[in-house]
Amino acid sequence: MAHTGDVSARVPRAIGLVVRPSALLPPGPHNHDGRWMTFSEWIPGVDPTPRVDDAGQLGRALRDLHDALAAYDGDLANMSDLGNDIERLHSLLRAADDEEAGIIRSLHDRLQMLKDEVFTSALPAQALHGDISLGNQLRTPRGRFWNDFEDTFRGPIHWDVASCVISLTNHGATSDHVRKMLDGFDGTTPTTSGLSFAPTPSTTRYGACTTDSEGATQRSDLSDC
Repeated sequence: MAHTGDVSARVPRAIGLVVRPSALLPPGPHNHDGRWMTFSEWIPGVDPTPRVDDAGQLGRALRDLHDALAAYDGDLANMSDLGNDIERLHSLLRAADDEEAGIIRSLHDRLQMLKDEVFTSALPAQALHGDISLGNQLRTPRGRFWNDFEDTFRGPIHWDVASCVISLTNHGATSDHVRKMLDGFDGTTPTTSGLSFAPTPSTTRYGACTTDSEGATQRSDLSDC
């Protein structure tokens, strides 16, 4: 949370992409009665209804955010740190019965399966939002603003894209909506990363292909992230 204000404050103001730290009082983070909080600027006219019908614009907004965050050089946690945090939280889980014990074991097994591909990934890394969702993009008459950077960290952009896919599907988006979001993300501006997206045979799974400078292609399933 300590990086929340720093990351959002350093996105160029001309881009107007993010909810910025409050200029009226110290933005924090503050601890009050054991709860952490930060103060941000007020954004008027926010549409409170999550929408999936403008998925292409959502994808373009996410690409614009990544382009703006790419230059951020502050100290951030990385994917390995994130994996360690998840393992720590998993170790605190206590089962109330055999069914819950099975669920906890399953979560651990899935975490181990993802360790090499996700948490020690060799894909290029940059500053990310960390918690992309329809609820964390504020839609207003003045444009779209990304909010809630408390989970920001450094990792492959695939993490934010996968979060966006999951949020869309959780709000009833069809595979066509998801395709439009991916097209919007991948087709906005030229990129040197060689990143492209394509649906895997199942309509509920999406893959990301990364091509390196020698033309070799790596593929990973976003739905596993």
